[in-house]
Amino acid sequence: MMQWNVSFSQQFGKDWLATATYIGNRTNHILGANEQNMPQPSATATAGNEQARRLLTLLNPTQGAFYSSIVQTDDGNTAAYHGLLLKLDHRFANHFTWLTNYTWSHCTSTYDFGGELAGNNYQNPNNRKGEQADCNFDRRHIFNTSMVIESPGVGTGVARALTKGWQAAPIISLFTGQPFSVTTGSDVSLTGVGADRPNVVPGVDVFPHTLAQWFNPAAFAGGCNNAAYANNPYCVPVGSFGNAGRDVIHAPGTIQWDMSVSRKFQFKERWKLEFRSEFFNIMNHANWSAPAFGLTSSTFAQVTSFGTPRLIQMSMKLYF
Repeated sequence: MMQWNVSFSQQFGKDWLATATYIGNRTNHILGANEQNMPQPSATATAGNEQARRLLTLLNPTQGAFYSSIVQTDDGNTAAYHGLLLKLDHRFANHFTWLTNYTWSHCTSTYDFGGELAGNNYQNPNNRKGEQADCNFDRRHIFNTSMVIESPGVGTGVARALTKGWQAAPIISLFTGQPFSVTTGSDVSLTGVGADRPNVVPGVDVFPHTLAQWFNPAAFAGGCNNAAYANNPYCVPVGSFGNAGRDVIHAPGTIQWDMSVSRKFQFKERWKLEFRSEFFNIMNHANWSAPAFGLTSSTFAQVTSFGTPRLIQMSMKLYF
């Protein structure tokens, strides 16, 4: 991996610091896997002649017939990342500290290593470049803000003793969703690879962005062997690959607001009591999960689940 960055920082006032940073990197030789003995796509392909279409069988019908799938490790993948990071920092003063940052970035790759090299990683093993698209972990916009506020106390005597020293620490995160690939849900190419993608229907808007339809199902056409697409002029002919790219749609984004409230009560030199309460997703915001992305799914393009609801936990710890 080659990394480079350049940043500019400016202090203003006594306690504030603003920073702008450009971050870039390039990664070569990312491991993937490539099917070396794939049944070759063909207009005359059928599910019954898979072995006859394998590359080794075509090269040597007598000896090649003894070999089925052969997966080879492939280190030819690449990735590139470019990002702009804006940060605003307030050091702890006047009973609070505050850190806010925003990242606008884009990551592209031909494959993202997922820790498993047991099967083919590409729709068409003969066309790795056809997988060039957004990285699986690409988050175009990321915003984070966090703060620690300490109460100075109000009044005098008992009132001040009870209200002084409380700490509240909110953390708010907003980020756009991860990309995913739309698939045919069946082996249209009859290659046994199982990563077939549909064709894109030109002129159809793909983004309604609702729970019922996160993307427009009519924007994609599946295999011509599927009754639902048999009469669609853009259906994918049996024995061929669709032209839809990898990771062409981003899932719903996330809004997360967590917070903790704590206080330490000092009784004597040896005795101290700590109270802490923690709130996760305090607004109980329903973060949508990714929709079903297989054309053969009964819930294709629909969002059917959500993220974790609000969680609250409280604890007390006695020090002695």
